[in-house]
Order: sequence, then structure tokens, then C-alpha cells
Amino acid sequence: MFSNDALLQSLNAIIHPAVKRAFLDWQANLPSNTAYCIREAAILFESGSHLDCDKVICVVAEDELRIKRVLDRDHANRAEVEARMAKQMPQSEKATKSDFIIDNDGQQSVIQQVLKIHADLTKA
Repeated sequence: MFSNDALLQSLNAIIHPAVKRAFLDWQANLPSNTAYCIREAAILFESGSHLDCDKVICVVAEDELRIKRVLDRDHANRAEVEARMAKQMPQSEKATKSDFIIDNDGQQSVIQQVLKIHADLTKA
């Protein structure tokens, strides 16, 4: 489907509204004292879902590392992964539009970065 723009557009027109409704239903049932909730989306900006968010966290890593991780996880082939990535906004652009960045390069502690973001989000 990533090689067929019309098919991808049709699929996105079905999937994204359904995912948004499911998220909003889930969010509506959170306890009222919930400090924050997190929505995960590979194409948050492309789908317009960022407009419903107060803050955006972008997780970044070098493209080659991202490709390797997807290949290991999904057992897809490299061409499929690259086709998917080509349909997404460049990660550098996502990072500039985001409020927080998590560098998932395998060298830095992701947990420490998350704890810092948590502290920033929950400070009075």
C-alpha cells in the first residue's frame, strides 16, 4: 500500500478517524486526577493529531538505526521500510515542531530523558 498513494490515502481516511475516536473514548474514561496521558503515533503531524495535543514528544534516532530496528521487529524487507519512511515527514522536521525530544540512539539513557520530561510536565 505504501507504493500506491491512492490506496494509502483511502486507508488513512478510514484508519485515522477511527483511531482518533478510540483514543478520545479512552481518554474520556481516565480518572480526573490523571496528570497527563500520552498518545503514540508515527504520523502525528501528518494526520493532524498533533492539534489535539498540549505538548509533543518526538523520539529520534539515526535513519539507519531506525531501519534496523524495524527490520528486526517486523521482519519486513528494507525496501518496504524505506517506502514507509518516505511517506512520513522527515524526523528532523518533526523534531523542530515538537516540545520535547527523546534521543533513542542507544547511547543515552531513555529513562533519564523520560523522567526529565515527566518532571517538566508535572511541575507546578
